[in-house]
Amino acid sequence: MPDFYLVGKGFEDDSKQQRYVPADYPDHGDGLIFVGVEETGKIHVVALNHQDGSAALVATIATPNPGVMASNSIAKPVTCGSTATTPAATNPGCSTST
Repeated sequence: MPDFYLVGKGFEDDSKQQRYVPADYPDHGDGLIFVGVEETGKIHVVALNHQDGSAALVATIATPNPGVMASNSIAKPVTCGSTATTPAATNPGCSTST
């Protein structure tokens, strides 16, 4: 998830007990990785350090679901008939909107 989106939405950094500040995670690139755990239904938010290969747990999000099967992001919309929500990579023949 891009930093600009997380900052704009006031994302909370559980590890620091404050709002997410991208500068707190040097060399993490320009966003965080959201990882859903099928067994628990929790989503772990991780900053990946591109220099040394380390990872920092930024937050863990509990969901009301008993498991996580899929997730959506704010990627470019896809046009496929009347549907504009699924990544084009998983739907051959669909085109990515700009």
